[in-house]
Amino acid sequence: MSFQIVAAVKPTDLVKERPLPTPADVYTHAVAATVEVEKLDPQGHLLHRGSGFFLKDGVVVTSFRTIDGAAALRLRLPSGKDLSSPAIAARTGPS
Repeated sequence: MSFQIVAAVKPTDLVKERPLPTPADVYTHAVAATVEVEKLDPQGHLLHRGSGFFLKDGVVVTSFRTIDGAAALRLRLPSGKDLSSPAIAARTGPS
């Protein structure tokens, strides 16, 4: 088996590559995707605080420990806005 390296001019009609994000861009996106998850008891008192992140619109990923035994949840967004009692979904078993 053999191969040959050929130097050529890059065609102008190729799809333009996106530039790599800067560290500031990565930080901005990461902060915007993070959320504080508060586990509340039936009276609305804080039991535990944990973190999570948005996987896609309306879906937050967090640890089971963060939500285990919660009567309700409160999400605190980076903007300071709170979302109360979001629905909880879980995936169990192998896929």
